[in-house]
Amino acid sequence: MNQKNIIKVKSDFFYDSLGFVLAAVLSDPSLCESVIVINDYETYTYISNTVSNKILILNFYCDSDLSNNNHTIICYGKEACGIEADISLLPRARRQVEHILMEMGLEMAGAPGTTAALALLNDAVKKGGVMASGRVGGLSGAFIPVSEDEGMMAAARSGALCLEKLEAMTSVCSVGLDMIILPGDTEASVISGIIADEAAIGMVNQKTTAVRVIPAVGYKVGDELNFGGLLGGGPVMPVRSLSPAVFVDRGGYIPAPMQSLKN
Repeated sequence: MNQKNIIKVKSDFFYDSLGFVLAAVLSDPSLCESVIVINDYETYTYISNTVSNKILILNFYCDSDLSNNNHTIICYGKEACGIEADISLLPRARRQVEHILMEMGLEMAGAPGTTAALALLNDAVKKGGVMASGRVGGLSGAFIPVSEDEGMMAAARSGALCLEKLEAMTSVCSVGLDMIILPGDTEASVISGIIADEAAIGMVNQKTTAVRVIPAVGYKVGDELNFGGLLGGGPVMPVRSLSPAVFVDRGGYIPAPMQSLKN
């Protein structure tokens, strides 16, 4: 096969190469009829076992001659295109929601007006998605994962963006608290309280919320943690030390709010 049709994926991280290959071959039909060479056996095995029986245009086998003892995926399809991609050279944490907020007039995410600006952005993205999609489904909206957005990282490092402000922003964005690094000694009851707050926001506002926080064992506020690859990294953010333990230990659930008496 012509060298133009060979994609070489080089990565020290399993999820980097896995994510790149899946995103490339499943979202871009022009990459079919290309040879994808993967350095690590784990990625090759995972993709082969996960996709080979489900995606008809793909056929998997290992060809050591072609790949110099690396693992090879052969893609069969209608078109052919080649690219050489070194995962280590791909940009990290490129989501720029925070920069969009700055373009809207904020000095930095976390400034007064951040929640309002995010609400306007989220509404615009959703309406644009509805207009653009007549026959397909999907989710359009603004997400605020701290470790995956360079601007959010900078705002968190500077102290402009705190956990409480992020929680307020989740009331108007598409999901919830996302990819936030907490000190490793954060009490379990505190994390439970954070989850309860997000559950309440979702219940009352009838919206999707979630909590993806990472207690970084051995790390303290201000330290930097790098997850590598598409997960990015960022600073360990401070958490209020006031305890919700008694409230959390009561158990139970957050009931659905009344709909007939909204005001």
